[in-house]
Amino acid sequence: MRAHVIAIARVVLVAVAVTAAAACTTDDDPPPRNPLGATPDATAAATAATAAPPSPDPPTAIQPPVATRPPASTEGGPSPDVLEALVGNAIQLVSGWLGWDATHFEVVESESLVWSDGCLGVDAPGIFCTQALVPGFRAVFEDGHGGRHRAHGDAEGRVVRWVGEHLITGTIVDGTRHYIDIATAEGTVRVNAAPGSRYSVPGLSPTTADLRPVAEAIGDAEVAVAVDPAADGSDALVIAWLVVLE
Repeated sequence: MRAHVIAIARVVLVAVAVTAAAACTTDDDPPPRNPLGATPDATAAATAATAAPPSPDPPTAIQPPVATRPPASTEGGPSPDVLEALVGNAIQLVSGWLGWDATHFEVVESESLVWSDGCLGVDAPGIFCTQALVPGFRAVFEDGHGGRHRAHGDAEGRVVRWVGEHLITGTIVDGTRHYIDIATAEGTVRVNAAPGSRYSVPGLSPTTADLRPVAEAIGDAEVAVAVDPAADGSDALVIAWLVVLE
């Protein structure tokens, strides 16, 4: 199934590239530095504010799974009873982040462990992590369409991090409040906001639902975006977290 999706994605990439080439102006009239930073006219703004999220294009290029630092040890984590409660809480959070009921997901992996730092094994580039050992857990959930989603947490249930299954790096070239298109070395990838999407952008809320101010604040800077499959079984990608690369 994933090989089929990737094959379709490559065809779509060719079609997108042809369309984009036809739509370009001249070398004397380059596109704006950040299309999301341009001020739309009042009619377009009103339409965008009331329109339903557009159907996203299939992904065209994704990199290998997000690298996570290994735990310090599989010994010393929470007990089995505590682990069960922590995983139950995490599945409620993950389902809410993806906008689906918890009954749509099932636990396929879980383990008690001790993380080697305060980032709980989520290796977001450029993010500082405290170096203390943190007892906690990891869990993998599968949605009703076979998509995998990972969560890492501490042993007290105070912190649960959405890991993201793949990592995309590039620059934002287009989008709306609902999605952003990221130009990568392999092609353009569309990623969509989800209820739990988090953004590490100075001066902005880490969970803002509108991607326009995020893109405007980022400008031409390169970004790293961790993504998961959409929980509705479509070819869409949803943002777990986004950071600006220095």
